[in-house]
Amino acid sequence: MAYNVVLLYGKYLYKHSINNNILSDLHKHNLKLVRNFVHSKPAIILGIESSCDDTACGIVDSNGTILGEAISSQYLTHLNFGGIIPSFARILHRNNITKTCENALKAANLKLKDIDAIATTVKPGLPLSLKVGAQFGKYLAKIGEKPFIPIHHMEAHALTARMSKKVFL
Repeated sequence: MAYNVVLLYGKYLYKHSINNNILSDLHKHNLKLVRNFVHSKPAIILGIESSCDDTACGIVDSNGTILGEAISSQYLTHLNFGGIIPSFARILHRNNITKTCENALKAANLKLKDIDAIATTVKPGLPLSLKVGAQFGKYLAKIGEKPFIPIHHMEAHALTARMSKKVFL
């Protein structure tokens, strides 16, 4: 019985795994949608980060203003096991992602209806952790009828300088 459940879950994850070509097309389409917001009012983006061991959610507007944030650290759990165990990280992400995003929305004094788009880290990182964040981000985008923006974790780190400083290329 347990084997059948694991097998079915594995098929579900394979069927709903991240396809980079689809994400690339989605990103181009969603970027156009987000750009439309920039011209009328600042877009409000809810970002989800689950690439490794911490579950984080931040809310930022297109002017770079951080409106709210929340993090659920897994540091002590992994410390007890001598390092990050991907399957444990996945379970902790699943257990914490809803509350973390709710806390970020509460800190920003916003509701999902106030958000213009959902951005989620999709690579690089621990695959099991990334899937939790990506699936939750897609879920929020679907129920809120918001665009989903896939985020490359390392590119996002490099581009955060643009949030506080004007960068000329």
